[in-house]
Amino acid sequence: LHTSIAAGLLANLIYWWVGGETSLYLVSVLAGFAYMTGSLILLDLAARLVPIPVAATVFATIMALSNLGSSLAEATGGYVYDMMKSGYGPVSAYRVVVVLSMLVIGACWAWVPRLRRELPGWWQSMT
Repeated sequence: LHTSIAAGLLANLIYWWVGGETSLYLVSVLAGFAYMTGSLILLDLAARLVPIPVAATVFATIMALSNLGSSLAEATGGYVYDMMKSGYGPVSAYRVVVVLSMLVIGACWAWVPRLRRELPGWWQSMT
């Protein structure tokens, strides 16, 4: 779980170094790899915790929430960028969005203690 959150942070952190079209392609490939790694870790967690009779429903729900979260994050990031661009310029506005996205992802670590309390058997089986 820690690796999944760290992969999400890495996926957003590398966008800091976008400087042009060529670097954007490279960063997008690296960020996509980090994002997919984190997603696969979370799907593995779900597969280990969910009983088989409801696995398909839980998977569909996870994917729906993931798509909704991605769409909301993209819309919110675009809105923040547009608001900040007029006052701070496009580069600074872009960096603010990158930092905010990393803060939101990093906040996921606040849930780890609760997961440890709620699912103690899972943590012990992973060590």
